[in-house]
Amino acid sequence: FDINEKNTRRIEKSCSDMGIAEVYKLPFDNAVTEALVRGVPVVEYSKDGITRRIEELWHDVCRKLV
Repeated sequence: FDINEKNTRRIEKSCSDMGIAEVYKLPFDNAVTEALVRGVPVVEYSKDGITRRIEELWHDVCRKLV
């Protein structure tokens, strides 16, 4: 979300207009690019930073589904 804040606001507004709730925002992290280059999931490549945020997102989604 933080690479292009203008575009982020546009997406947020579109979602809001359609009644789609924002669940989570994931910030840019070089670990994602590095994991893609190596062909591995980011959660296996890195155990901090973005991986923690992805895990938080996953747990939040699971709680909402129960």
